[in-house]
Amino acid sequence: MILDDGICTVFRATDVAKQGNMPVYSHTAYDQGWYKTLNFSSAPKYATAYAEDTIISNKIRVLQNRAIGVHDRVALADVDSADGQSLYDIIRIYHGSDEDGIPITDLELEAVET
Repeated sequence: MILDDGICTVFRATDVAKQGNMPVYSHTAYDQGWYKTLNFSSAPKYATAYAEDTIISNKIRVLQNRAIGVHDRVALADVDSADGQSLYDIIRIYHGSDEDGIPITDLELEAVET
């Protein structure tokens, strides 16, 4: 699969708030690369005892990077800073190979307010 929809930037979100205060996140960019938007389906948010109550907002494919973690943040832009960017929280990660045998990482994303 050709990754030609744009360049994305992956940020590690670190809580820099003082202990006991509400979280305040600092974002450090650690990866950039081309991505491809994937088709996906999403269902309404249902809060039950054993269900994850997230809404998938986007799903993208990047070249494999096993350093990417759940709850890292992604900007679908070639940027150095998260300031003023629309960010997505990584909800799920799949590491595998595409139909050509190229190692890939699929990211399921949830939109977050910054």
